[in-house]
Amino acid sequence: LAEGDWLETTDSDGKAYKSDLAKVKFVFNDVAIVDWGSFGNYRLSREDMRDHRLRKVIADVKGKKFQVGQVVQMKGEQSLGVVASASSDSVVCTWSGSKSLLGSSWDQTYDQDDVHVTGLTVVKRRMC
Repeated sequence: LAEGDWLETTDSDGKAYKSDLAKVKFVFNDVAIVDWGSFGNYRLSREDMRDHRLRKVIADVKGKKFQVGQVVQMKGEQSLGVVASASSDSVVCTWSGSKSLLGSSWDQTYDQDDVHVTGLTVVKRRMC
């Protein structure tokens, strides 16, 4: 767990429980300070995170969890991409356009730091 990571609450079956994500603001000695938006800041130990069934997810710069099929865009770019896969540590987006030497589309993997640097944002819930 690192500064800038996102956490979600899960139910007893491991499914996402709430749509609001918490952003990790600071980590020191296995204790994290997280910002839960309108709920405020919380100090959480690893045990607290386990007890409250929190898990790390990857999210866009606004705190929207990446899901397969979402349309994404990087800050300052015109082209749109589609989320091909997402794990707790990375998101893979498929892009199309003239930048690819191998054809008309390519996949790019981003970790949470890459998401922040590129300004990767969900712009549409799902491709139709």
